[in-house]
Amino acid sequence: DSGRLQLSRRAGGLDADDEAALASAASFAFENYDQAGTGPESLCSFVDACLGREHYVGAGAEVGLAVVRAIDAMYRSARSGRLEACAPGEG
Repeated sequence: DSGRLQLSRRAGGLDADDEAALASAASFAFENYDQAGTGPESLCSFVDACLGREHYVGAGAEVGLAVVRAIDAMYRSARSGRLEACAPGEG
């Protein structure tokens, strides 16, 4: 149990759907930080990829780009106070 999902709303308070989503993702295992181990799985996968070995891809480049676009839209929305587009191919 190394992670926890938190949700905050500008207007405050959570609705029933928010509460249900948070309850289903109350905690999760994020990485293995055992001091006796070989390091977090994400780092091990990165090293394997660099060495051309088979490796786990949790989120590829397309997912990464979508996340960056979503974060950009969030910052623009916070600045403008309006809903901002986050469309594929934007930016």
